[in-house]
Amino acid sequence: MHWPAGGPKMNFRMLTAFRAVMTAGSVTDASVALGRSQPALSRSIADLEASLGYRLFDRVNRRMVPTEEAVLLFKEVERAFQSLEFIDQAARAIGERRRRYVHVAAMPAIAFSVLPIAAEKMVGAYPDVRMTLEVRSSDWVLQSVLHRQCDVGIAGLPLDDPGLRVAFVASAAAVCVLPKGHRLAARAVIRPADLADEPFISLGAAYRTRQEVDRIFREAEVEREMRVETQLSEMACLLVERGLGVAVVDPFTPLLRPDLKLDVRPFLPEVPFQWGAVTQSGRHLPPPVAQFLEILKDSVAGCDYPKATVTSAAAAIKAGGHS
Repeated sequence: MHWPAGGPKMNFRMLTAFRAVMTAGSVTDASVALGRSQPALSRSIADLEASLGYRLFDRVNRRMVPTEEAVLLFKEVERAFQSLEFIDQAARAIGERRRRYVHVAAMPAIAFSVLPIAAEKMVGAYPDVRMTLEVRSSDWVLQSVLHRQCDVGIAGLPLDDPGLRVAFVASAAAVCVLPKGHRLAARAVIRPADLADEPFISLGAAYRTRQEVDRIFREAEVEREMRVETQLSEMACLLVERGLGVAVVDPFTPLLRPDLKLDVRPFLPEVPFQWGAVTQSGRHLPPPVAQFLEILKDSVAGCDYPKATVTSAAAAIKAGGHS
């Protein structure tokens, strides 16, 4: 029997009732499976038939016998429900991942020094937590945190973006790197006057370390031969090894490249190399992220060399500026 369509608009409740009757074979059994009354279930089937414009079941001896149209429709409904179940599983997996997943993006100096130590402790303490570790420039790291592409960023400081929250600040003294056998390698400490007229490999102008180094030489009234500028401390070390000049860089990078033929000496006045762990402002931190931040902080404080001091987020806010 067919009748003009135009009844109630098809909805999920109707399809759920139809699927249950098709699976159970009767309204009685279907109502038990769904926890709905028989009259309510029968009404949903009648509304679906009215919506479609054709009969779905023939009533034979109190049984619901599906029509040919019902059999064809059931195949499509089953396919849709299977897709819905897949979506449900995927959604739950996403929720599970958020609770057991930590994505960290870090600047090279920390990514290749302190970060592996912290990752080892994290996996040891929370073996069910999965981690992704990316190595990027500080600017990329900060943008990644702002756009929620990672949970924790490790980048140079200070910063002044209201969209970012600094969990803690670490500071270690920068060092002077010299080509192996350089005449200044005989000195225990390198001072600005020692580098007068020396070819100098400088970090990018936007970096806090570069700004501090420039200020110190300016105040000491010492001229350098500014030969090359680079964005990465590792590149500066590679250039120094090749004899293009000397450089003042973070203390981590020379340690990570013992293969390079360099002499490393303390530099005075001290130039603080500051970095911090950064998250998105106002974002609730899932437990694994908060746990990782604590482990990272403890790992930094526990390093014997380079010795770093760890301070609160308030110190970073007070510092201002951008690196």
